Amino acid sequence: MKLYHIVRTDGYSIDSLGLTSDVKEATSIMKNDYNAHMPDSLEESEAEMSYCGATEAMLYNNGEDVFVWSVFTLNTSDMAAKQ
Repeated sequence: MKLYHIVRTDGYSIDSLGLTSDVKEATSIMKNDYNAHMPDSLEESEAEMSYCGATEAMLYNNGEDVFVWSVFTLNTSDMAAKQ
């Protein structure tokens, strides 16, 4: 079985946004959090560097903050086999 762990960092801390067995739900959680952190306006260069994909995202926020998201895949059958 696979689990998907969604994390976000701002370079100071790492936050867990959730754990799910549905990759589409994991992507949705990440994209919703990306959009929630989107400022009202971005400078052109920051907009060009910012992106949100299926398992990774990066948001440059007006020269003040950089947020990074990742969806990590955990294979629980591999974990059980190692024990």
